[in-house]
Amino acid sequence: MDFAFVHSAANLADWLGIQSTQRQNGTQGITITARFMDPKRRFIYIYGDSSRTRLKITRSMLAQIFTYHQVMPDYLDFIFAFGFSGSSRLLKFSSFREHTSLRVPQPGSAIPQLGRSGRQFQLCYNLKGTWQMGVPDDVVWMAQEAAFYHQFDVLSGNMLWIVTKGRLDLHSRIKDWTNVSENPDNRAFGTVEDCFRSSLSTQLLFSHWSTEGWRNHIEWLYHKEQQGTYEMSERSEGPGEDKLGSGGADIQQLQWLEDRANEIIGLLEGNVYVLGALQKFYLALSTDSDFPLRPCGSDINTFSNKLGHFMEEFRMQVASTRTFVKSVADRKELINKYIERQAAQRAERLNRNMEREAVVVRIVTIVTLIYLPATFVSTFFSTDIIKYQSGDKNGTFSPIAMNRWLQVTLPLTFLTILVAWLGDRWAQTHRPADNRLREGERPCVWRRRFWPNAIFEKEP
Repeated sequence: MDFAFVHSAANLADWLGIQSTQRQNGTQGITITARFMDPKRRFIYIYGDSSRTRLKITRSMLAQIFTYHQVMPDYLDFIFAFGFSGSSRLLKFSSFREHTSLRVPQPGSAIPQLGRSGRQFQLCYNLKGTWQMGVPDDVVWMAQEAAFYHQFDVLSGNMLWIVTKGRLDLHSRIKDWTNVSENPDNRAFGTVEDCFRSSLSTQLLFSHWSTEGWRNHIEWLYHKEQQGTYEMSERSEGPGEDKLGSGGADIQQLQWLEDRANEIIGLLEGNVYVLGALQKFYLALSTDSDFPLRPCGSDINTFSNKLGHFMEEFRMQVASTRTFVKSVADRKELINKYIERQAAQRAERLNRNMEREAVVVRIVTIVTLIYLPATFVSTFFSTDIIKYQSGDKNGTFSPIAMNRWLQVTLPLTFLTILVAWLGDRWAQTHRPADNRLREGERPCVWRRRFWPNAIFEKEP
């Protein structure tokens, strides 16, 4: 199997062995001929700089590949998930599609000149992996996606693989895996059974790739949570205001961790679904009466068992991630209670300050009520309306003026205080009964006698 980087439609046609010529019978159109038969195994790797960047392939090149190899259109749904920057919705897309034609070939699919019998099965699916980026002191784990298409001819043994993925890491793994010197069994294509076993090994290669790194990814989330908890515990030794101000940032960090963990759960469950569908497909294939490779049933069972191990590993990672989500949720609730307590303490301090201010205001009010009548009477008596003094410059004392001042001031002071007290009692009486009881005031029975329309609680 040769490896070549093709970046133009002309180079792609030459690599596929396609030759295009104008028709000579006067009709418009192009005649496409193939110079050689399909190889036993062909890998086509479509890649980009990442899963969120555009793929390094043109529309015409993609159409040329799909047309020449008669790729099922469902694979386009998997390719469309690439190239959307910042979109996690498409990353959560997981699916498995298959199309089987073991008895009667589809019209136009049987081309003996190319080694195509038309009796084949096609399947496409996607798996999610994870990879590490950043420097060792600042590691970041990111999810990545790979879409796979497989076509296998059950009579000729020819197989086609199309892998779509961001970056070339999986391409390097495929290249090392198909090395003749290191893995001679992977290049055994003497019989159709050998080709089928090789295709199963390739499926296991991709399935194993999807299981790598998830444990480290989840441990990285645990580390981020513990790091945030340590920082919060250090801040908790400071003043209360600083602790309250940092709570919002802590909740945002925990919410981000919870979202990432829930996203991982969705990706892992998607992998379990895809591997389960792949397992069911091959088990059903081994029992199909139209499947000519029935002697490979033991290989399919071995393949199914290995897929089962991969799915169990994914389920364990899902359980671990769910435990992490519960831990983060409990910590968020603890921080929320912590912030509520700090807010309650601030409100309590504010209430105490307001109570002190209310006491000062009441003292000022009482003093004002006591001195207001006397001040008013004194001011009134000092006017020209009432005069008791003569024009003596040395000044004289007038008992009559003093008596008149006391006769007016004392009753007026008493009347002012009485009106203020009655107004205060009236305001307290017209408050709702539940508010009075909430403040600890015992209901008074005498109020019913004077205020029959008011509603009061029964006397305990």
